[in-house]
Amino acid sequence: MRVYESVVNYLDSANVRLFAGMVGSTSAPYVVEIAARENMRFIPVRHEQVAAAMMDAVTRLEHRPGCLLTHGASGALAASTGIASAALDSVPMLVLSATQERQAMEKGWWQTSDVLQPMRSFVKWQTRVERPDRAVAAVRHALRAAVSGRPGVCQVDIPIDVSTADYDGPDFSKHEADIVVHRVLPDPELVSRVVQILNGADRVCLLVGGGATYGNASVVLECLAD
Repeated sequence: MRVYESVVNYLDSANVRLFAGMVGSTSAPYVVEIAARENMRFIPVRHEQVAAAMMDAVTRLEHRPGCLLTHGASGALAASTGIASAALDSVPMLVLSATQERQAMEKGWWQTSDVLQPMRSFVKWQTRVERPDRAVAAVRHALRAAVSGRPGVCQVDIPIDVSTADYDGPDFSKHEADIVVHRVLPDPELVSRVVQILNGADRVCLLVGGGATYGNASVVLECLAD
Protein backbone atom coordinates (compact mmCIF):
# COMPACT_ATOMS: atom_id res chain seq x y z
CA MET A 1 0.00 0.00 0.00
CA ARG A 2 1.25 3.47 -0.90
CA VAL A 3 1.37 6.45 1.44
CA TYR A 4 -1.50 8.28 -0.27
CA GLU A 5 -3.72 5.20 0.10
CA SER A 6 -2.85 4.89 3.79
CA VAL A 7 -3.53 8.58 4.40
CA VAL A 8 -6.96 8.37 2.76
CA ASN A 9 -7.67 5.16 4.68
CA TYR A 10 -6.96 6.95 7.92
CA LEU A 11 -9.10 9.96 7.01
CA ASP A 12 -11.90 7.56 6.10
CA SER A 13 -11.66 5.91 9.52
CA ALA A 14 -11.78 9.36 11.15
CA ASN A 15 -14.98 10.13 9.19
CA VAL A 16 -13.53 12.96 7.11
CA ARG A 17 -15.88 13.01 4.12
CA LEU A 18 -15.46 16.22 2.11
CA PHE A 19 -12.37 17.44 0.26
CA ALA A 20 -11.80 20.36 -2.11
CA GLY A 21 -8.95 21.68 -4.23
CA MET A 22 -7.42 21.74 -7.70
CA VAL A 23 -6.26 18.54 -9.36
CA GLY A 24 -2.58 18.51 -10.29
CA SER A 25 0.31 16.09 -10.59
CA THR A 26 1.07 16.12 -6.86
CA SER A 27 -2.52 15.91 -5.63
CA ALA A 28 -3.84 13.49 -8.28
CA PRO A 29 -3.05 10.27 -6.34
CA TYR A 30 -5.17 11.47 -3.41
CA VAL A 31 -8.00 12.63 -5.68
CA VAL A 32 -8.14 9.26 -7.47
CA GLU A 33 -8.21 7.39 -4.17
CA ILE A 34 -10.93 9.65 -2.74
CA ALA A 35 -13.04 9.35 -5.90
CA ALA A 36 -12.94 5.55 -5.64
CA ARG A 37 -14.75 5.66 -2.28
CA GLU A 38 -18.53 6.01 -2.13
CA ASN A 39 -18.51 7.76 1.25
CA MET A 40 -15.99 10.45 0.27
CA ARG A 41 -16.33 13.36 -2.14
CA PHE A 42 -13.74 15.60 -3.78
CA ILE A 43 -14.98 18.97 -5.03
CA PRO A 44 -12.78 20.42 -7.83
CA VAL A 45 -12.40 24.19 -8.09
CA ARG A 46 -10.66 26.68 -10.36
CA HIS A 47 -8.94 28.57 -7.55
CA GLU A 48 -7.73 27.18 -4.24
CA GLN A 49 -9.01 30.17 -2.26
CA VAL A 50 -12.53 29.04 -3.18
CA ALA A 51 -11.71 25.52 -1.97
CA ALA A 52 -10.47 26.91 1.35
CA ALA A 53 -13.70 28.87 1.80
CA MET A 54 -15.72 25.74 0.99
CA MET A 55 -13.94 23.61 3.57
CA ASP A 56 -14.21 26.44 6.11
CA ALA A 57 -17.99 26.42 5.65
CA VAL A 58 -18.20 22.61 5.66
CA THR A 59 -16.33 22.43 8.95
CA ARG A 60 -18.57 25.04 10.59
CA LEU A 61 -21.84 23.55 9.38
CA GLU A 62 -21.06 19.83 9.68
CA HIS A 63 -19.14 20.14 12.97
CA ARG A 64 -16.38 17.92 11.60
CA PRO A 65 -13.18 18.86 9.76
CA GLY A 66 -13.18 19.38 6.01
CA CYS A 67 -9.93 18.79 4.14
CA LEU A 68 -8.33 21.28 1.77
CA LEU A 69 -6.01 19.57 -0.74
CA THR A 70 -3.57 21.90 -2.50
CA HIS A 71 -1.35 21.20 -5.50
CA GLY A 72 2.23 22.44 -5.44
CA ALA A 73 3.51 25.63 -3.87
CA SER A 74 1.35 27.81 -6.11
CA GLY A 75 -1.80 26.06 -4.89
CA ALA A 76 -0.90 26.47 -1.24
CA LEU A 77 -0.12 30.16 -1.70
CA ALA A 78 -3.33 30.71 -3.67
CA ALA A 79 -5.31 29.19 -0.80
CA SER A 80 -3.48 31.13 1.91
CA THR A 81 -6.08 33.91 2.25
CA GLY A 82 -8.87 31.38 2.81
CA ILE A 83 -6.68 29.38 5.18
CA ALA A 84 -5.88 32.51 7.20
CA SER A 85 -9.56 33.43 7.40
CA ALA A 86 -10.43 29.98 8.78
CA ALA A 87 -7.48 30.03 11.18
CA LEU A 88 -8.35 33.44 12.63
CA ASP A 89 -11.90 32.20 13.26
CA SER A 90 -10.56 29.07 15.02
CA VAL A 91 -12.00 26.70 12.42
CA PRO A 92 -10.54 23.16 12.74
CA MET A 93 -9.79 22.63 9.06
CA LEU A 94 -7.18 20.19 7.75
CA VAL A 95 -4.82 21.30 4.97
CA LEU A 96 -2.90 18.69 2.99
CA SER A 97 -0.23 20.39 0.90
CA ALA A 98 0.75 18.01 -1.89
CA THR A 99 4.08 19.39 -3.11
CA GLN A 100 6.95 18.48 -5.44
CA GLU A 101 9.67 15.92 -4.71
CA ARG A 102 11.85 16.35 -1.64
CA GLN A 103 14.91 17.22 -3.73
CA ALA A 104 12.96 19.94 -5.53
CA MET A 105 13.40 22.33 -2.61
CA GLU A 106 17.17 21.87 -2.80
CA LYS A 107 17.40 22.35 -6.57
CA GLY A 108 14.87 25.13 -7.06
CA TRP A 109 12.50 23.27 -9.34
CA TRP A 110 9.51 24.97 -10.97
CA GLN A 111 6.50 25.57 -8.69
CA THR A 112 8.68 24.83 -5.68
CA SER A 113 8.67 26.94 -2.53
CA ASP A 114 8.37 26.55 1.22
CA VAL A 115 4.62 26.16 1.82
CA LEU A 116 4.93 26.13 5.61
CA GLN A 117 6.60 29.47 6.32
CA PRO A 118 3.84 31.68 4.81
CA MET A 119 1.22 29.98 7.03
CA ARG A 120 3.30 29.73 10.18
CA SER A 121 1.96 32.84 11.89
CA PHE A 122 -1.69 31.74 11.86
CA VAL A 123 -2.03 27.94 11.64
CA LYS A 124 -2.26 25.98 14.87
CA TRP A 125 0.19 23.22 13.89
CA GLN A 126 2.12 22.23 10.76
CA THR A 127 4.78 19.81 9.61
CA ARG A 128 6.54 18.53 6.50
CA VAL A 129 6.72 14.76 6.06
CA GLU A 130 10.21 13.64 5.04
CA ARG A 131 9.80 9.90 5.72
CA PRO A 132 6.99 7.72 4.28
CA ASP A 133 6.51 5.77 7.51
CA ARG A 134 5.62 8.99 9.36
CA ALA A 135 2.98 10.31 6.97
CA VAL A 136 -0.14 8.85 8.57
CA ALA A 137 1.04 9.72 12.08
CA ALA A 138 1.52 13.33 10.96
CA VAL A 139 -1.98 13.53 9.48
CA ARG A 140 -3.44 11.90 12.58
CA HIS A 141 -1.70 14.40 14.86
CA ALA A 142 -2.84 17.31 12.69
CA LEU A 143 -6.46 16.18 12.71
CA ARG A 144 -6.51 15.65 16.47
CA ALA A 145 -4.74 18.95 17.14
CA ALA A 146 -7.23 20.78 14.93
CA VAL A 147 -10.22 19.76 17.05
CA SER A 148 -8.53 19.80 20.48
CA GLY A 149 -8.59 22.72 22.92
CA ARG A 150 -9.05 25.92 20.97
CA PRO A 151 -9.71 24.65 17.43
CA GLY A 152 -7.56 25.76 14.53
CA VAL A 153 -6.21 24.99 11.08
CA CYS A 154 -3.48 22.35 10.88
CA GLN A 155 -1.28 21.78 7.83
CA VAL A 156 0.67 18.73 6.63
CA ASP A 157 3.04 19.06 3.67
CA ILE A 158 3.61 15.75 1.85
CA PRO A 159 6.01 15.74 -1.14
CA ILE A 160 4.91 13.62 -4.11
CA ASP A 161 7.79 11.14 -3.79
CA VAL A 162 6.69 10.51 -0.20
CA SER A 163 3.03 10.20 -1.23
CA THR A 164 3.78 7.53 -3.84
CA ALA A 165 6.28 5.57 -1.72
CA ASP A 166 5.39 2.28 -0.04
CA TYR A 167 3.94 2.77 3.43
CA ASP A 168 5.33 0.58 6.20
CA GLY A 169 4.23 2.58 9.24
CA PRO A 170 1.53 1.78 11.81
CA ASP A 171 -2.10 1.34 10.75
CA PHE A 172 -4.03 3.86 12.84
CA SER A 173 -7.26 3.35 10.88
CA LYS A 174 -8.14 0.16 12.77
CA HIS A 175 -8.38 1.95 16.10
CA GLU A 176 -9.42 5.49 15.19
CA ALA A 177 -12.49 7.10 16.69
CA ASP A 178 -14.79 9.41 14.77
CA ILE A 179 -13.20 12.88 14.75
CA VAL A 180 -15.75 15.58 15.53
CA VAL A 181 -15.52 19.17 16.71
CA HIS A 182 -16.26 19.33 20.42
CA ARG A 183 -17.70 22.47 21.93
CA VAL A 184 -15.45 24.01 24.58
CA LEU A 185 -17.59 25.14 27.52
CA PRO A 186 -16.87 28.51 29.17
CA ASP A 187 -15.76 28.99 32.76
CA PRO A 188 -18.94 28.78 34.93
CA GLU A 189 -17.69 31.58 37.19
CA LEU A 190 -17.25 33.92 34.23
CA VAL A 191 -20.74 33.05 32.98
CA SER A 192 -22.19 33.87 36.40
CA ARG A 193 -20.32 37.16 36.40
CA VAL A 194 -21.76 38.07 32.98
CA VAL A 195 -25.27 37.30 34.24
CA GLN A 196 -24.74 39.58 37.23
CA ILE A 197 -23.54 42.40 34.98
CA LEU A 198 -26.52 42.03 32.64
CA ASN A 199 -29.02 41.90 35.51
CA GLY A 200 -27.57 45.06 37.00
CA ALA A 201 -27.45 47.03 33.76
CA ASP A 202 -30.04 49.64 32.75
CA ARG A 203 -29.44 49.72 28.99
CA VAL A 204 -27.88 46.62 27.44
CA CYS A 205 -26.42 46.37 23.94
CA LEU A 206 -25.51 42.87 22.72
CA LEU A 207 -23.03 42.68 19.85
CA VAL A 208 -23.25 39.08 18.63
CA GLY A 209 -21.11 37.42 15.97
CA GLY A 210 -21.83 34.64 13.51
CA GLY A 211 -20.66 32.07 16.02
CA ALA A 212 -24.09 32.24 17.63
CA THR A 213 -25.58 30.76 14.46
CA TYR A 214 -22.88 28.15 13.96
CA GLY A 215 -23.19 27.17 17.62
CA ASN A 216 -26.99 26.78 17.38
CA ALA A 217 -27.45 29.47 20.02
CA SER A 218 -29.91 31.68 18.10
CA VAL A 219 -33.00 30.68 20.10
CA VAL A 220 -31.22 31.05 23.43
CA LEU A 221 -29.91 34.45 22.35
CA GLU A 222 -33.42 35.64 21.46
CA CYS A 223 -34.67 34.54 24.89
CA LEU A 224 -31.82 36.43 26.53
CA ALA A 225 -32.62 39.57 24.53
CA ASP A 226 -36.31 39.38 25.47
